[in-house]
Amino acid sequence: MKKIYWWLIVSLLAVLFGLIYIYCLPSRGEIIFFNVGQGDAALIKLENGLKVLVDCGPNEIILSKLGRALPFYETRLDYLIISHPDLDHYGGCLAVIKRYKVSHVVINGDNKSDEYGRAFFARLAEEGSKVSVIDRFTRWQAGDAFFDFLAPSLDFGELSGNDRSVVFLFTHPQVKVLFTGDLGESEENLLMERYCRVDAGCPRLKADVLKVGHHGSDTSSGEEFLEAVSPTRAIISVGSNSFGHPSARVLKRLERLGAEILRTDRESDIIMKLESL
Repeated sequence: MKKIYWWLIVSLLAVLFGLIYIYCLPSRGEIIFFNVGQGDAALIKLENGLKVLVDCGPNEIILSKLGRALPFYETRLDYLIISHPDLDHYGGCLAVIKRYKVSHVVINGDNKSDEYGRAFFARLAEEGSKVSVIDRFTRWQAGDAFFDFLAPSLDFGELSGNDRSVVFLFTHPQVKVLFTGDLGESEENLLMERYCRVDAGCPRLKADVLKVGHHGSDTSSGEEFLEAVSPTRAIISVGSNSFGHPSARVLKRLERLGAEILRTDRESDIIMKLESL
């Protein structure tokens, strides 16, 4: 009987120290581009513990993805950035805000009035999350990382649909990543007009990693824009589809730039450890 008590005490101590180790273990920075089928979803985790979800994919598959990417005890997300309210980008967002306490939500200001959109924004109001609408250049700092929101902008004039995607440059000491939502060539051209200079290039657009716009559609990723960004890696978030995504033309453009092309339909979840970049 004493042996049983002894092993019980040892087991409990092992569990206790294991939990202490997990809670006290320093966070490691990484970006995960989730395989959510034909849609977009990515998670940025910083070394200081900040967690930023960029889009939520088309459905509740995002919950299983987050469940594997975050500790079992995690119930909060610091930021949710929704590039635009198309279901392949925010169809899973209602499930996310029901499951996680989201402190801050970033949107482009377009509110869908369909049943899902009404349910999403009603729940957002109930949760009391802070909501920010991007309509001009905005810079946020998180530790030694920066989020530069480049679009949409009131100065760009009347845009609609995909061309109102939230576009931002994530700058970390180890890497720069440009997130583009579903932006098309019209918004790409406006970004180059705003942020490129003949004598200085395009420092606001240049990035090591490009989240390729609109799943690799040939309505995005113009040649001049890709040259302005000059990525060494190109992430294409795509699943089985009837749209021809990704376009062979876009793939050729990326190949000519010498960018490594990574696709979620082939690689599944694409994990980039920030400390190893």
